[in-house]
Amino acid sequence: MKQDDDAGSNRYHRDDKLEVCLRNLVEEVQARMETTLRSGHLGALTYHPTAQEVKAVASAALESHIREHIAKMSNGRAELEIVSAERKRLRDSYLASFPAKSFRILDICWAAGQHYSEWKRWLRGDVKDGSAPDRAFRPILVSKTPPTKYRKGPRPKRWK
Repeated sequence: MKQDDDAGSNRYHRDDKLEVCLRNLVEEVQARMETTLRSGHLGALTYHPTAQEVKAVASAALESHIREHIAKMSNGRAELEIVSAERKRLRDSYLASFPAKSFRILDICWAAGQHYSEWKRWLRGDVKDGSAPDRAFRPILVSKTPPTKYRKGPRPKRWK
């Protein structure tokens, strides 16, 4: 199937309900196809397959597409989990090199010049390696320098 064939399936959430949603999408596509077959608008075909033959071929193609799509989504999720785990190890290593509660995560964000929301996205793996948040957080975590020394000046109150 072509890239455009993912148009409907790409709109679904990437979670445990993905397969159920894709199966519902297949049923909808099959219902539309059935309507088209009943209307007799098959185009300029020289050979007119039966409705059963068309449905069988389409069902097989859709089933194959679902399997491929779920596998692709699963691989993407696995890669995110690996990136997230590596970044969490980096964070834990950094925090372990200082006394407990000597600073807050917001101080790390302030020192890196990034907001807390970017910190969460970075830890989840939602931002790519080499992106601005990645280039901001990685150096401070690798440096083992306290955030107060990494960026001079106090963090403003209520800054997030």
